Amino acid sequence: MGIPQGLTLKKTEIVRNGPSQLVRTGFFDRLAFRPGEAPENAIAPDAVADAVIAMLNIPPGTVVDEINLSPLKKVIRFGPPAGT
Repeated sequence: MGIPQGLTLKKTEIVRNGPSQLVRTGFFDRLAFRPGEAPENAIAPDAVADAVIAMLNIPPGTVVDEINLSPLKKVIRFGPPAGT
């Protein structure tokens, strides 16, 4: 069994070339994985809030079918939960 197509193994990181929405929040604090440390490895919570506010401020009669936010470089780090 090898590494699935679209994934590259880098020591304790997986770089994924597919959809993955990692928002840098406390959600990952108790998990054994988290977004990579670089700013481009996760979406900032403020970016999500800005997207929601922008959609709430569009003119009446405008339909928003979809919003997609993704980190520039999708990196998942594996290791013990934070603080352990």
